[in-house]
Amino acid sequence: MSIEWRPAEGSDRPLLQRFECTAPAPREPGRRAAAHPKPYEKDVQSAIRTLSTPVSGRDGVCLVGFDGGELVAVALWCRMDDADYPLFKLRLIAVSRKVRGQGGAVARECLDEVLARIAADLDEGDIATVYGLVDHRNAASQHLLTDNGFEVQEGAPVADADLAMWALEVEAAAGE
Repeated sequence: MSIEWRPAEGSDRPLLQRFECTAPAPREPGRRAAAHPKPYEKDVQSAIRTLSTPVSGRDGVCLVGFDGGELVAVALWCRMDDADYPLFKLRLIAVSRKVRGQGGAVARECLDEVLARIAADLDEGDIATVYGLVDHRNAASQHLLTDNGFEVQEGAPVADADLAMWALEVEAAAGE
């Protein structure tokens, strides 16, 4: 699989509105859908579907990944301007249902791409903290972050008891 990564454009909006990173909630014929078994996945999918593109400024950066012209991954992050040091919030990473179950390869590549872009945007010698909030039930995201060197920040102030803060320090990309 060869993924093409680029910032989301206005023309991507219809693709984002149809993006599926989770299965629909179970439903019996003639009844309302049951509660979603993975509400954190449904929340991410809903956030992606409502994104205005292009994303820029205080809203951050939205990265999309295409395989053979098909949208397979979305990432969203922003720089936190109110910090005294380079601080970035990883708002979401999602892979389409079509590429799930492949050992996390697309998700890993997506996170690697995000971290490389953050490092490339830093001034020489800068070290940034990149953090994200992950639902405690989301084992796949926890494994992804652990495999990439992120560590859970015990005692970090998080407003939602279902979430934990994960963080990693990223150094500026070496000059060429």
